[in-house]
Amino acid sequence: MDIFKLAVTGSAGSGKSRVCQRLFSLGWPVFDCDRIAREVVEPGQPAYEKMVSLFGPECVAPDQTLDRAKIRAIIIESLEMRKKMEAIQHPAILDELFNRIEAAFYSGHRMAAAEVPLLFELSMEDRFDYNVTIAVDPSVMVDRIVRRDKVSEASARKMLSIQMDLEEKIRRSDRVLWNNRSEQELMASVDQLDGFLRKQFLTDPSK
Repeated sequence: MDIFKLAVTGSAGSGKSRVCQRLFSLGWPVFDCDRIAREVVEPGQPAYEKMVSLFGPECVAPDQTLDRAKIRAIIIESLEMRKKMEAIQHPAILDELFNRIEAAFYSGHRMAAAEVPLLFELSMEDRFDYNVTIAVDPSVMVDRIVRRDKVSEASARKMLSIQMDLEEKIRRSDRVLWNNRSEQELMASVDQLDGFLRKQFLTDPSK
């Protein structure tokens, strides 16, 4: 599959999705692993029944979808349950992600970006041509998670505590985009990244 694959990662609340929205506006096909994660456990999907068996019927919402808030609360407190959930979800997510990237290639695209929150945790960086970490100060991330997920500050900090340290993500990244300042500055950084990647990896040197 001869398509340039960019991975965008970062901790919760770092701004990964905003970066990917900008890449999409610049012409990149963009795939969101969190969205795929929700789709592969929808009612009728093979992973759905496995998730219900793992977490029990109390984690099924009235519309028969999984209650993500209840499941999140469980996996924050239980490493064992989180690992069991990941063993169900991750293979299904990755299969679907790379199927979609392959489809983009056969549709004529030369590049694709994926938002992959657990890129380094799953040691997936070698499956991409270039990886970028979106970094932000922990206090900013906590505030964003509280507002986005409507959880307490303690829950937000607990959520971040089970993720890989930012320093380790930075060490393993090809590039880091800091998101501590204005959105305009972040978007300018994404534009610079886009220009660099197109010139470095997507320009035919024979022309």
